[in-house]
Amino acid sequence: MRLVQLAIAFVAGTALFAGSTFLGGGPFVAFSIAVIVAAAAVTYVAYVLRARRWVMQTYQLLVSCRLAEVRERIEAERAAASSPIKPRLLDLLWAEALFWSGDHAQAYAAAHALDAGALPELWRGSVYEIKLATAAFTGRAAEARAVLTEHAAVLRERPGFHQLDALVSLREGDTAKARAAWQSASNAGPRPQLVEAALALFQAELAVAHGEPAEKFAAEAERLGGDSFCGRSARALVTS
Repeated sequence: MRLVQLAIAFVAGTALFAGSTFLGGGPFVAFSIAVIVAAAAVTYVAYVLRARRWVMQTYQLLVSCRLAEVRERIEAERAAASSPIKPRLLDLLWAEALFWSGDHAQAYAAAHALDAGALPELWRGSVYEIKLATAAFTGRAAEARAVLTEHAAVLRERPGFHQLDALVSLREGDTAKARAAWQSASNAGPRPQLVEAALALFQAELAVAHGEPAEKFAAEAERLGGDSFCGRSARALVTS
């Protein structure tokens, strides 16, 4: 991004120098204003495009279970003197990275510092989901249920609402309700690798809770989980 800024500044400076050679007085003032406005507009567009590309690349790494790379990218942006990524979005991404890395206590603190209302509507469902997940995985089943109930309207518009319900029910200790929720809608279909690993982990947990074999689910979570916590947690279920 710094090279882009330097290039824009160089072009703008060259244009102003050239303009000063041929123009004077009012025309040069008008020309200068036009150059400055154009440079500012191009810089803004470059920032927006860079931010959009960065977010897409980061989420692609996340859903590919490459958590070490995700955390490195986010930490670099958080430490940068200037970043085109909005701080609140970085905070959300950081909470998600912590959670999927298995740092659930830190993820809980990060998630519950988020203000969904301060983010664009597009991201609010992600805030509610990470708050629910971190509560569920830190032993706060009642809190996870409260999030699911309070924000059901938003969460129902996203895929996997019944799976969230199943997760919360399992954390509440109601294994029958968890299985009923899991079976209440289709669990088939193409999904990102990280989601597949998480669902395999849940199926392993559900199988163990019902006293059923869980090895195939644990193996699937390990195969897909990359450096997320899913594979490690699933393996621990069947070896403990």
